[in-house]
Amino acid sequence: MKEFIEEYVESIHTCLVGIPREDIQRLAGTLLLACERGATIFIAGNGGSAATASHLACDLTKTTLGTNPRDKSNRFRAVSLSDNVALMTAWANDEGYEHIFSEQIKNLGRVDDVLVVTSASGNSPKKEINAR
Repeated sequence: MKEFIEEYVESIHTCLVGIPREDIQRLAGTLLLACERGATIFIAGNGGSAATASHLACDLTKTTLGTNPRDKSNRFRAVSLSDNVALMTAWANDEGYEHIFSEQIKNLGRVDDVLVVTSASGNSPKKEINAR
């Protein structure tokens, strides 16, 4: 067990130090600007990344408020597109799994909103979304 834990911690460390700090700063800046203009931040992920998407939406809408959250007026508008299982499976069943996020964006998205897509493996196919 100890060896497994050491390898796991080392793999997480290697992953984190490999992320360019400029990318983190650019994402943070994009999210802060979205908050300032009242845009919605949509977050999507498959599998375990669906849980990450939900957790990020929660952190943006609750955790960022800090102490005395009810006193905060400037709040993030964040939605995990992975949270509505009925809607996801309806789109997957009727139109194909590849539409489960793009069709939600077509319903909910507005100009200047932000879409964050998370993938632990990086193996999900990429597809351009035309939300109009």
